[in-house]
Amino acid sequence: MTRTIEAIKKLKRLRVIGFDGAPFSKQRGSPVNITGIVCSNTRFEGMLYNEVRKDGTDATHKSIEATTNSKFHSQLHAVILDSALKKRVCACHVTKPMHIPYYSSHLLWQYY
Repeated sequence: MTRTIEAIKKLKRLRVIGFDGAPFSKQRGSPVNITGIVCSNTRFEGMLYNEVRKDGTDATHKSIEATTNSKFHSQLHAVILDSALKKRVCACHVTKPMHIPYYSSHLLWQYY
């Protein structure tokens, strides 16, 4: 069953992961840290961490890897990507292997 925003809004406890990139060095070849924060409703439940290349070519793979190898994977209802990270992560490649819908952080504000 595909989880839509309407279906997710009906859940008593919503568990999402939001990914964002950290500030990084402008030095060529320096790694960029990405962090995934897991929240249930308004409560912080955990944090996932990984490094990606500065050009972002492995950001999709690394965010999938961090999520699917975590204890939270089976409990997640949605993945939220910040607009800065979204440019480097292909949303369709993230959500297919995880079977979790993807939402852009700036689009969610329309619904809540």
